Order: sequence, then structure tokens, then C-alpha cells
Amino acid sequence: RRLDGTTVTLLAGLPVLTISEFVRAKLKAWVMYGAVHLRLSARGLKLRSRRADRDAEDIVFALSRYWNRVDINRIPEQDMHEFVVGHKAVAPAWAELRRKYGL
Repeated sequence: RRLDGTTVTLLAGLPVLTISEFVRAKLKAWVMYGAVHLRLSARGLKLRSRRADRDAEDIVFALSRYWNRVDINRIPEQDMHEFVVGHKAVAPAWAELRRKYGL
């Protein structure tokens, strides 16, 4: 991934991912692990991933607190829709973000 002014911000002089890029990266990781879990659980099978659970918690926290700082154009909509189906706690923040962008 290319790091530039649109993906990185400085915090105390140290480069860190923007909220949008953080959510995007966590969502991508969740899709790889979490989506498999949701599909298997729908079939009655169990697969737990602490990593996917942690990624989900991070996404919910970041969007719930900082939804107004997220660039919706950086978030894959289909992946986020799938995430919201499995994590209702983030639905209000996602709805507000979509409303902000007129979607």
C-alpha cells in the first residue's frame, strides 16, 4: 500500500494510518477471517478466530466514535454491508456515514 498524505496522518510527529485507512485495513482482515466464520455458522458449523473478533471490535469502536472522520470512498461498501449484517452495533454509525455522503 502506498502511504501518502491521504492515507497517513502525523500524531506527535509519528506517521499513523488515518481513521479511514485503519477501518479499511481492519475490514479487509475481517473479511478474510470473519466472513468465513459467518458463512460456516449459517450452516451450523463453528469456527472461531480471535483475530477476526478483535478486528470486528476495532471496526465497531473506530466507526462508532469517529464515523464523521471516515472517507466513505475508502471503505468497500459490499464488505461493510456484510460486516453490518453480523455486527448490528455499528449500524447506526454506518447509516450516519452514508447519510453524510448522501447515499
